[in-house]
Amino acid sequence: MLNRILAATAALLAAVLITVTAVRFRTSADKIGLDYRKADPPPAKVVARSTRQKSGAVDSFTELGRLRALTKPNPDTGDATVVIVSPWFSYPAGDTVLFEEMSQKDRQLKSLVLEYFSSMTEDELRLHGENKIKDDLKAAVNSNLVLGKITAVYFDEYIFIGSL
Repeated sequence: MLNRILAATAALLAAVLITVTAVRFRTSADKIGLDYRKADPPPAKVVARSTRQKSGAVDSFTELGRLRALTKPNPDTGDATVVIVSPWFSYPAGDTVLFEEMSQKDRQLKSLVLEYFSSMTEDELRLHGENKIKDDLKAAVNSNLVLGKITAVYFDEYIFIGSL
């Protein structure tokens, strides 16, 4: 008798959990995964894909590594947010002169990225969106390069970590 009561209780509890989960997914499907970003392809994949296309092969400049920036404080709360970003650039394949220039200017390029993220609040960065940020960074980097231009900016990591 006790086993039947326990089995019925477990079945009822499972049914309630499944129903609540189904209703939650059904009513708020547009919010699920809202803050997840689609990851950029790894450098090797971009390079391999570019060699198959007619638009021109590219190489990758991945020397900047992981950067940590503090956003501008939110005017309402006074809190700033830590942003972790690992940018890398694609540039025309075989352009060793441009690679050397970027290698020599790696500190300046890191500073450009950090200054960009420090100039805006988290809300402003989210409002701009990742593609606009990449376009802005590409323009900033290209304006500081003399011997060539990068073709795109990618992020291995792009993470907002709580307010400070």
